[in-house]
Amino acid sequence: MARMLPTATKLIAALGTKGIKLTLNTKQFVGREGLTHSIYSVNKAVWDEDKQKYLHYELYKSISPIRIVFFLRDMWYEENGWELPTDQVLWNELRAKIKEDSSNG
Repeated sequence: MARMLPTATKLIAALGTKGIKLTLNTKQFVGREGLTHSIYSVNKAVWDEDKQKYLHYELYKSISPIRIVFFLRDMWYEENGWELPTDQVLWNELRAKIKEDSSNG
């Protein structure tokens, strides 16, 4: 699954050409079963004039690198004004939930 991270990095670079500053962070935790898991988060950097520094806001997080890629792909499509792909049924359902959650808070 980590093979998807270079794709995520390329999408972040592409979005950067549109002026969107994103970071991809990886954090690890130990699950109930005693195994180490990675969690990935996409964060947007926004300049704060008062503090004279970038503040980072989490846009999405997942333990699945492919979901990170789908999220970034959607951002790329939306930034270009293209219709979002519907080729992944499960992602379509998750996309709707993500949009609902982001509009609620």
